[in-house]
Amino acid sequence: MRVNMRVRPLVGGLVWATGCGNPISLDETTEGPPGLTTSLGTVSAPPVPGDASSQLDEGGSKLDLSVGPDIPSKPLPPGVCPPDCQFELSQGWTYDGPPGPAPDPEDRVLVIVGDSDESVTVAEQRQGAITLARLDGSGQELWTLPLALPCDPCHVTALGLHPTGDLLLAGYGEVEGDSAVALVARVELGEPEVLWTNAVSLPQSPDVVPRAGPLVVLDGDLLVQPVLQASALPGQEQLELLVYEASNGSLAYTDTITTGPATNGNIVPLAVDAGPAIIAVSRPVWSDDAVAVEGELMWLQAIGGTPVLAEPRPVPPLALAQTAGGRIVTLGQSQQGDQPTLHLHSGTLDAATEWSTTHQPQTDSAPLPAMTTSQGQTYVVTRLATGAPARETGTSIQLLRWSSDGSLVWQVALPISTDRVDRPLSLQLLPIPDSEPDLVLAGFVAGARHVERRGQGCSCV
Repeated sequence: MRVNMRVRPLVGGLVWATGCGNPISLDETTEGPPGLTTSLGTVSAPPVPGDASSQLDEGGSKLDLSVGPDIPSKPLPPGVCPPDCQFELSQGWTYDGPPGPAPDPEDRVLVIVGDSDESVTVAEQRQGAITLARLDGSGQELWTLPLALPCDPCHVTALGLHPTGDLLLAGYGEVEGDSAVALVARVELGEPEVLWTNAVSLPQSPDVVPRAGPLVVLDGDLLVQPVLQASALPGQEQLELLVYEASNGSLAYTDTITTGPATNGNIVPLAVDAGPAIIAVSRPVWSDDAVAVEGELMWLQAIGGTPVLAEPRPVPPLALAQTAGGRIVTLGQSQQGDQPTLHLHSGTLDAATEWSTTHQPQTDSAPLPAMTTSQGQTYVVTRLATGAPARETGTSIQLLRWSSDGSLVWQVALPISTDRVDRPLSLQLLPIPDSEPDLVLAGFVAGARHVERRGQGCSCV
């Protein structure tokens, strides 16, 4: 089914050097030096000692910043712009789906970018139903497809790609009789066509809320999904890996990993490929004194699920990603009163906690953030709001980037007024040859699914 949607491209497309215009302040920085104000947001970055012409990059090499306002053909690292220039996230295009009523708290929009092109696939979860849309590299909608799935309601946890380019969708839901199921599906994106779906029953109890995480491709023939479900022991939840045949979605076998006291929440287990024959899996766990729910990150053998290493996290991971050098980055969030705190940790099998850092967004509410990584860099997006949830007077989003050693590279606030839901934003990176990746953002705006593409660069006078 093809539906015509609004697409508002920026005149001239993505550019690295533009006039600065009349700058306006959109954000008060929360750490580091005073922010640089640009026409597309406020950016602050840690200071680098010494003269600008002798600044060093992360590897210790000198960056040649002794240039005029003209941008070189290959952009400099974000946060390190030439004199008379400011870092910005320039808008390439925006896309809006059909308008609708205010979304329910559990509704969400997710995006994933193509492996070999600049296409973007969007999944909209609304009132338990899931619709896919595919956009080309300029933000034009190619098609939409409401999915017929074996659950009602359905909750999508994550989108992934099979090596063939097919979309892998994972989540959980309910079937007739309120039975809990883990949800998986494979969709060929060219036509499009749903190749298969499967719903695997998850044991439940009054103490345990079953939920399922993303799909990880072990090889071309097997897919693995972490799930939390009720154990045979009262008050205990069980972490299992469901292993599927990639060709038809049938359940091949399951691996039981561990059990523990029920956390009875909505934090799903997560998993990513962590290297040859290894996967990393996170889950919520109770603290040793049983007063708070914390997190745990485990490295497991992909076949058999045998634990290799386990490492605590101070809060349950909300996002999990692999980046350069085999690093596994986790993102969590705690809250004291109205003030949320983001927690980021990076580790490897050789150094389970390589670095950790925290950040406090200036906001009066704390929906869950989103994260993605690329080439050792970690990007996070979170929603900011002023006022109580029922009486918000201003909303925006904040994007942040950390380097491979955990240093904050930049933070930018953008005036995007996303609707208030539990998980308001999705973030993916789109690789650009010989340049920094573009950012693809998605969420609900005025009841409609909304996607933006933004490029990292410098604006010069």
